[in-house]
Amino acid sequence: MEDEWKPSEYCKIYQEMNKSTIDMISSHCNFRSSKRYSYKKRFFEVNSIASESDYYVWQSHFHSGDWQGDIWPMSAIDFKYSWPYHASLIEHFGVD
Repeated sequence: MEDEWKPSEYCKIYQEMNKSTIDMISSHCNFRSSKRYSYKKRFFEVNSIASESDYYVWQSHFHSGDWQGDIWPMSAIDFKYSWPYHASLIEHFGVD
């Protein structure tokens, strides 16, 4: 069955995380103006061939998206592209 859903590595880790870790990731990964440069820098580190236009599309998705909703259908590559800070924190703190 080719259309069978397979969870990404981030989704698998997310399913094992406790609520306090999920809440910490959510509160830490907000796009305040004080973090704007860091987010832009991290975006281009993870997505080195992205254009400035790609960054603004990403930024719009970040502001209106929901990482906890996106983690279910997205592949690991798509999740890391769309949510680079969340992905790095999941990698770091995900398994208790």
